[in-house]
Amino acid sequence: NPDVRQKLANKPLDGAAEAGADVLVTPCPLCHKSMDAVGENEPVLQLTQIINVACGLSSDDAAWDLNKKKVGMSFSSCGI
Repeated sequence: NPDVRQKLANKPLDGAAEAGADVLVTPCPLCHKSMDAVGENEPVLQLTQIINVACGLSSDDAAWDLNKKKVGMSFSSCGI
């Protein structure tokens, strides 16, 4: 049901927006797909995409370009 999916996906997105998050990260591929589809502002990444960059891959190699929303940030300030 698309309405239920949107309500469930919006809850963590709303919380992230209220907290001032620049990006939302989830370990769940299905959660990523749902939140990436309905979110308006914050990019949503899978945990494995962050791990790949932390291990030295570029954001292109970590498939950030496959996300619906462009990830326009650098993790250098986080030590990644």
